[in-house]
Amino acid sequence: MRKSPSIIIAATFLFTTFMNLVGQPMDSSVLSKEKNGFTDEGIDEIKREIKELSYSVDRLEKENDNLAGIASTIISWSGIIFTIFSVILIIVSIYTGVQITKIREIKKDLESLYSKAEKEIVRHSQEIKELKDKFEIEKKKSLSILFPLIEGQWYFYHGNYDKALKAFQKAKEIEPTHPKIIRNLYRILAQMGRVEEAISELERLNKEYPTNKMIKYRLAQAYRRNNQLDVAEEIIKNLALEGKFDRALYEYGTILLFLKKYKQAEQCLKEANRQLLISESNTKHWVYINLAIAQIASGNVEKGLINAAIMIDKVENMLKKTPRHPHLLLNLGFAQLLVDGKNGDGFSNIEKAIDNHLPVEFAKSMKIKVQILKEVNFVMKHGKKVVNILESYIKENRE
Repeated sequence: MRKSPSIIIAATFLFTTFMNLVGQPMDSSVLSKEKNGFTDEGIDEIKREIKELSYSVDRLEKENDNLAGIASTIISWSGIIFTIFSVILIIVSIYTGVQITKIREIKKDLESLYSKAEKEIVRHSQEIKELKDKFEIEKKKSLSILFPLIEGQWYFYHGNYDKALKAFQKAKEIEPTHPKIIRNLYRILAQMGRVEEAISELERLNKEYPTNKMIKYRLAQAYRRNNQLDVAEEIIKNLALEGKFDRALYEYGTILLFLKKYKQAEQCLKEANRQLLISESNTKHWVYINLAIAQIASGNVEKGLINAAIMIDKVENMLKKTPRHPHLLLNLGFAQLLVDGKNGDGFSNIEKAIDNHLPVEFAKSMKIKVQILKEVNFVMKHGKKVVNILESYIKENRE
């Protein structure tokens, strides 16, 4: 049986996307390369490819009613099916130690094994049937959930939070208990101002998965957005200081910044960047902006402005790929104003962020940061105008 390259690509993409749903936007290098990236048309093409994969699998199942044929069908599925199929081989006691990666050898061996083990297969036919039924359920669920996940990550990456929210809500209808789907869904809800709802669901998830670091991070973040800084600190402190988890260090540093413990916040945010370099070989713009504020507020203005300039460079490169992203525009504008507008029109970028439906919690957070700088007597260009436009936007979007 010969499979076309397009089906192999679709199967690989299905497995990779389904098994690697993350709380972060998709890697920009995957999504946005001009020649190889996924445009809106590219997403439609992916859908067509995966539908074709589904049709091919269904046809193969009808045409092949023996074990060798079923094996070929399973090999055409995503990687998760390989694992389940190995369970069949163990249950029927006809083969062990299969090297799943050697596809050609597997097909040859299975054809031989089938001719020698027909009686054993018949004896365990019920177990095989039950597992095949599970395969079918898993396959259909994987295909149905794939599209909203692609769309959710795509829209989130481009800063279209309304459409991302709808896509993740659709994914939750298909798989209502999956922690990664729920975590992403309620992250967006918290950012859009539905903080109490997000906290309720994330608390439930935290009890169900008490060792999941990303759930704790999102829960602490939601409490911080709800101005419950003491609760947020209690949730995240140990994971940051003892666990050295990069996101926890960032969140704890941000909590300390809002608590006006600027020196501690600076050290925590520096460590967040160090851990990000270890775990991801890269640093994040959202760490640099809070680090810059902590340093300016603690009196180390020169270093703070250097880090603001680093953030400007990072965000400008990101905006080449997602030019309407409201959070990126907001952070860019703020950093440009920090360095006195020498790197572009900061206030204009903040206005663009608002025009592109900036999540209200980002506006609230930025207002706090501007007020911190005012309290330490740092003169930021257009500081009063920024506060006024953010306050108006927050009032308009208040539930």
